[in-house]
Amino acid sequence: MGLILAERHPEWFAAYVGVGQVTQKDRERAIADKFLLAEATRRNRSDALAELKASPNDAREKWLFEFGAELHGQTSFVPLVLAGLLAPEYSLSDTLNTVKGPQYASKHLQYDVGPISITELVKKVQVPVFIVAGRFDYNTPTELARSYLDGLVAPCKKFFTFEHSAHFPFFEEPEQFLATLREIRDLPCVAERISRAQQEALRPPDHQPTLVAALPPYGRAGSTEGEPRRMPASSPLMQAESYLLRL
Repeated sequence: MGLILAERHPEWFAAYVGVGQVTQKDRERAIADKFLLAEATRRNRSDALAELKASPNDAREKWLFEFGAELHGQTSFVPLVLAGLLAPEYSLSDTLNTVKGPQYASKHLQYDVGPISITELVKKVQVPVFIVAGRFDYNTPTELARSYLDGLVAPCKKFFTFEHSAHFPFFEEPEQFLATLREIRDLPCVAERISRAQQEALRPPDHQPTLVAALPPYGRAGSTEGEPRRMPASSPLMQAESYLLRL
């Protein structure tokens, strides 16, 4: 959804940075299943083979974790939970409830953009685009993300491969991830957009335009159908570029 927003409202973005970039779900699943079946066979894991053949959609994520294709060098999501337990921003109940979010979303939320993949839906954007991918990611396979970026038309773009990561490079290689964001921030094509956003933010409130954004056909959360949402140029959304400035 981030790329759709960037394509529709480039003025809201200094740059788009995709991590675990979704491309073509059918091809993603096919590549993941091929990897899992090959890995299960190599490891002589008859239990994995049985589950993947019986119900691949239900078993896929479990075995992607088990075989290090979600977190490289790990066999479960436990490191993610432990990080939450140790983070001062979260309480124990927050951490324990984390799993309920994706479970609820998977069960109740529907992807209403339609069957068209992002590779067909967004072919050109007016903002710099960068994709960060882990070499061992088979949830959103790196090869598909790279292929998509190669074909995407953008003012500037770059692909970053993290050699010791799978699906969570910001968690698995945090120092390199931060350095990558700083590199992106300092690129001329991004720095220029940040500078323009700063100048706009410094304008007197009386002279700041009010942007009127009609609701896209993809969703209507937070607004009555048919009514536009008005967003001042000084709103947090319009100043999202400041995130890169703080790095």
